[in-house]
Amino acid sequence: MSTLAVALHSERADGLAAGGLRAEASHRWSSARGWERAYRVDADAEVTPLAVNDRPIALFAIASAASSPDLPAPELRVMAGLRFSQPLR
Repeated sequence: MSTLAVALHSERADGLAAGGLRAEASHRWSSARGWERAYRVDADAEVTPLAVNDRPIALFAIASAASSPDLPAPELRVMAGLRFSQPLR
């Protein structure tokens, strides 16, 4: 029912690297367990080593961790990949 969240983001001056961090602490109601606390942390990073015809090709990574009484154990998710853009016309 209430959440405290803190978010940080930074980017290099040339725009070729960026990253961020977000943390949340929640106090919520469960009809099965009553009041409970839940926590979540998200982090992301992106680096653009190459651009072809002014279209960036970037490497990225995203990580997320969550903990709450309804989860049997803390949950961790990590995703990494390659990102590129093509404008829609």
